[in-house]
Amino acid sequence: MTKKQIKDLVITSYKSDDELDEATVEKLTDLLSRTQLKQYIIALKKYEEDKSVLVKLATLPSIDEEKKLKEVFPNKKIVFDVDPSIITGMRVVNKDIISEYNLKNTLDNLIAHITENYD
Repeated sequence: MTKKQIKDLVITSYKSDDELDEATVEKLTDLLSRTQLKQYIIALKKYEEDKSVLVKLATLPSIDEEKKLKEVFPNKKIVFDVDPSIITGMRVVNKDIISEYNLKNTLDNLIAHITENYD
């Protein structure tokens, strides 16, 4: 089975509202060989990763913050994760790009710069 065929199977595994169709997935898992099933699972994970953005915040986002992020990432599912180690700001993971905007990072960079240059 080619990569294109696996990709087509992944796309057909979703309902029109971008929800994974469990019945279709179960049928496919019964029909695919072990190797094909591994390729299918990897492709499913990649597809999910491509259509979603992970946002880590210190607290749950406000409605205004959610609206702004949806404007920045249209047609993407935004997954929020609470991480208390982020003092203020956020960490955004979009595919392979990780963007950090937080006070802790800024302070750590400032301390490193001071200790490096003023010892």
